[in-house]
Amino acid sequence: MAIFGYLNEIDKSIPFNKPILKGLRYLRDLSSDSFLKLKEGEPQKISLDSDRLIALNQIYRTQPLDQAKFEGHRKYIDLQYVFEGFETIGNSSPVDCRPVNEYDAENDVQFFTSEFFTPIHLKAGMICILYPEDIHAPGVILNRSCCVKKTVIKVWMPQALR
Repeated sequence: MAIFGYLNEIDKSIPFNKPILKGLRYLRDLSSDSFLKLKEGEPQKISLDSDRLIALNQIYRTQPLDQAKFEGHRKYIDLQYVFEGFETIGNSSPVDCRPVNEYDAENDVQFFTSEFFTPIHLKAGMICILYPEDIHAPGVILNRSCCVKKTVIKVWMPQALR
C-alpha cells in the first residue's frame, strides 16, 4: 500500500528499514544544484549503494492522464519525491490492472492499463513510497501541465521480503 506525505514527516510514525532511511536522508540533502546539469527527459542515475539503492534525478513536464503509463516493479520499492512542481500519481491494485507487456526483469518493469485507481497528489516537498503491489502512473497533470524536478530512489527489496 502506498504511503505519502511530506518528506520531513514521513518517518516520524512509520519504522522504515535502513535502506529506505538512507534513501530518505539522500532526499533531505537534495538541493537545486542536484538538478543544474540535467536536461528535460534525461534522468541522472546515481548509485547510492551499488544496485541496491539508486537515485534517479529527473526533470520532465506532467502529461494528461490518457498519456500516462501504469507501471509495476518486482525487485524495487520506489521513493518518489517531488523537489519542485506538482503532479498526480495514479495508484492502482494489480487486481484492477491488465498487463500490456511481459515483465522486463532487466529493467524491473511491467506496464499495465487501469481504469480504476486512486489519485495521489504531490507538490514540492512531498514523497510517495510505492511497493511492488502498487501499480502506478507518475507524472500526471494535477491542475495544469508543469515542469517537475523529481528524484526517484529505487530501493532493492530482498527476495525474502517479496
